[in-house]
Amino acid sequence: MSRLEQVAATARAVAEFARLLRQHRDNELEVWADQAENSGVRKNCSFATTLYCDWDVVVA
Repeated sequence: MSRLEQVAATARAVAEFARLLRQHRDNELEVWADQAENSGVRKNCSFATTLYCDWDVVVA
């Protein structure tokens, strides 16, 4: 994946994460985190891993 593709993938992931938070779609956060973790984009993977470490707080 090129750098430009990684940036685009991250922008899409951030926009989707923000949408889920704005719309209080907590039930979809785990699917989003799984996709981010398996995206192949290091920053997305790192963010998802951090979310999973604090998952109880994230979904509270």
